[in-house]
Amino acid sequence: MPNRLETLWARAAERPDTVAFSAGAVADGVPARTLTYAGLADRARSLAAHLDAAEVAPGDRVIVMLPNGLDYVTAVYGAMAAGAIAVPLFPPDASKHRDRVDSVLLETRPAAVVVPRSSADATWARLLELRLDARVIIVEELDDDDRAAQFLDRSDDGAAPPVHELAFLQYTSGSTSAPKGVMVGHDNVAANSAAIGEVFGHDDTASGVCWLPLYHDMGMVGSVFHTVEIGARCHLMDPSDLLRRPANWLRAISELGVDTAGGPNFGFDWCVEQIRDDQLDGVDLSGWRVAYNGSEPISAATIDRFADRFAAWGFDRSSFLPCYGLAEFTLLVTGGSLADPSMVRTVDGRPLVASGAPVAGTELRVVDDHERCVDDGEFGQILVAGPDRAAGYWNNTAATAATFGTGPDDPHPGFLRTGDIGVVLDGQLFVTGRAKEIIVVRGRNLHPHEIEEAAG
Repeated sequence: MPNRLETLWARAAERPDTVAFSAGAVADGVPARTLTYAGLADRARSLAAHLDAAEVAPGDRVIVMLPNGLDYVTAVYGAMAAGAIAVPLFPPDASKHRDRVDSVLLETRPAAVVVPRSSADATWARLLELRLDARVIIVEELDDDDRAAQFLDRSDDGAAPPVHELAFLQYTSGSTSAPKGVMVGHDNVAANSAAIGEVFGHDDTASGVCWLPLYHDMGMVGSVFHTVEIGARCHLMDPSDLLRRPANWLRAISELGVDTAGGPNFGFDWCVEQIRDDQLDGVDLSGWRVAYNGSEPISAATIDRFADRFAAWGFDRSSFLPCYGLAEFTLLVTGGSLADPSMVRTVDGRPLVASGAPVAGTELRVVDDHERCVDDGEFGQILVAGPDRAAGYWNNTAATAATFGTGPDDPHPGFLRTGDIGVVLDGQLFVTGRAKEIIVVRGRNLHPHEIEEAAG
């Protein structure tokens, strides 16, 4: 099976002038900036040459700290081309995440950090404070055709660095514990991209708009790697643009004629709450075929509100595609369309939306507190296994054994413990929340989102 870099080289050779990614404001159906497959390949080679000149060796880690956009995609593939392991992280000005960034820097001990020029000095200073010997690569200096050509010559001669077995390190949120780096391999990405393509009905004519952060698995795997894997195109928005101007998301979907866009409950709720009718003049959402929602759990109220609010602009409720995934399984675990009536049920007096059926090649179990598999209709922790399961956590053997089912006495060897609670009904998985967040009141298990909803 080819690695993800070979896939990019193939796309660049087959369709060099096809736009792979775009970014920036959209006017008259044309985005401000575009990047073709050939352009992405050239820029990736240029970065690889820069990293090579900076003595970055195969297997070294390269931190990517850039705003959402074309440069982010270039940096990840460029690190791969240099034989290094890309580590996607926050933009460098995300000061509220400083502790998490420091933790990742110290754990990965990168050989290089890719940043915009405006953040170079501050990055140098922080690396010195942490006593890390890493080169700072300024992304604006990567447009160098000569370097790209030199690297291409090396590739042809077989002298380019070997591609590492890991495609990248996906760091978890760290919201309930220290962030952990999921080791995602090339085979994992290929398997999960194929699963996304099957569930979403994608081929090389697919197109999307992504406002999700590219340091998140839904952004990196679902919108970057998946786009290149199938030879499609994707428009990248900055997450802050959704916060400031949510109508821009819907306008981009309409003006670019894309068929796929989504996110968690929040994105859909924010549109309902913030968008005025007069901001949607000329918008047509009838071509939005896949509106994926990957929340845990998926809110039935969110789906109903969004569908009702934007029906007048052509949005079809059956376009909603609820799904479930996590970084430790690369991304997608289950998915299904709301066109299937079995996707919405009333359980214990409240509506639940299914996250769909397991993707091809995936085995799913639900277990109780004693690690025993429960019957369909009974709640428990979700365990999954398959080719999409990542190798484990970077430099964390104990957490890998506990989560990935690699311990010698594990009752479910090879199964990933998701930490999520759910129930299977008629082949559909309903995710209800995190195991660690359950509050027991008079014998009833309550999740934080239920308490928030009851409080108003």
